[in-house]
Amino acid sequence: MLLEDPDLEQHILSFNAGQLILRSGEVNHGIYLILKGHGNLEMQESEAEALSLKVGSFGRGDFLGLASFWNQQPNVADSRALTEVQCLVLDRNRFHQLSRQKVDFNQAIQNLFISNLSHRYRRGITLNRQVATLSRRLEKESKELRNAINDLESAQQQLVSQEKLVTLGQLIGGLAHELNNPAAALSRHFEHLLGLLPRLIPGDTTQGVSPMDMVLAGTEQPHFTPEERRDRMATLQERFPGLPRSVCRRLAQAPDDMVDSWFRAFGHNETLSPEFESALDAFELGLCLRSQRISVDRITQLVTSLKNYSKAQGMGWQWIDIRDGLRDTLQLLKYRLKNYQIKSELAEVPKIRAHQGQLNQVWTNLIVNAMEATEVGGIITILAKREADEIHVEIQDEGCGIPKGLEERIFESEFSIRKQHSESGLGLGLTITRGIVQRHGGTIRGWNRSEGGACFRVQLPIEKGELESIGDELS
Repeated sequence: MLLEDPDLEQHILSFNAGQLILRSGEVNHGIYLILKGHGNLEMQESEAEALSLKVGSFGRGDFLGLASFWNQQPNVADSRALTEVQCLVLDRNRFHQLSRQKVDFNQAIQNLFISNLSHRYRRGITLNRQVATLSRRLEKESKELRNAINDLESAQQQLVSQEKLVTLGQLIGGLAHELNNPAAALSRHFEHLLGLLPRLIPGDTTQGVSPMDMVLAGTEQPHFTPEERRDRMATLQERFPGLPRSVCRRLAQAPDDMVDSWFRAFGHNETLSPEFESALDAFELGLCLRSQRISVDRITQLVTSLKNYSKAQGMGWQWIDIRDGLRDTLQLLKYRLKNYQIKSELAEVPKIRAHQGQLNQVWTNLIVNAMEATEVGGIITILAKREADEIHVEIQDEGCGIPKGLEERIFESEFSIRKQHSESGLGLGLTITRGIVQRHGGTIRGWNRSEGGACFRVQLPIEKGELESIGDELS
């Protein structure tokens, strides 16, 4: 009906396929009514690559540039013809003039406006629904991707830690082998030396004191701490002010009754008599032999622990007593644990089917973390006990505890509350520790103790029905 008006024919414009009808960024001073053909609404996706993204379409009966026409704001999209397009284009003055003068034009335009607005409203609802659906899908896929990345990182860390464990086991095994032979030789030579002493040292007594008896007494003498020796030395200086400090230091190593017997037998002056010197020398020889025996025993225990620790890496899954791994770990870390007070309470627990080497890494990591958190001289407690159908192992420290709100985050990869500039640790982290525990069907958690410090508890299941078969499995 609009085209039948001869006054409107002069306002009809034609556009070829591919030609821009309206350009984004420009103010539209006329209203465009599509009479024929169709096209797309496009927005530029990338200025650098001049890519366009389709955001809508138009066809016969649609208005173009309606919002820009009414509010005089720039177009937000390009309008491009896909086929030959004919448009009725009216500027603002002509549009208002026709609206006032022609009732049929005004009614037709109103109907088209309502139709266009209704169509755009329905399309907006549809687009909003599609956007919401896509947003939920993207969020779901993003979450799945994050989980996949976390799983990959965890798997990578586990592979790295397994390689570390293999290398560590090989190094420990080689070290234990190299130490074993000289340790065994020291032990044999020490026993041989003790057998030779009665023939090398005179058995005669002087004033009732036998040099050989003094040697044997030295080998059985309990160890005095440095504080105890200083107190004993001060007491000797008070009792015998004429004795030189160097002599009091030597006598402080012997028990009181033995020192008194020497003074009764040999007397005392500012210098010791030759007989007194001989008795004291024999006793100090016994002390040296005792220290050597203790050193040999410690080396032997260390070699045994090294062998067990190394062997456990390649033993695989079998029935084990977890306390053996705890003891071996404490022995290997003894050189560092000497700076702390260690309380170990390992109650009787049943054997479980587990990988000893992997659990040793759990104990090592937790004990090293406890040492790093605790000040020198503090108390570190290791507990093992049975609770119903589980074995609980707890590592307690006297450090500053876990920061509030981070009780779960401490098990995340690449998250650490370790002291800055710390040079210790095996690089496994609590993430790997939790992974090992979970592979054993167990759980691990950490919390702050009311008396201060943190506690980490590992709970390992005792598999029902399998305890009775331990004997068959091990035989």
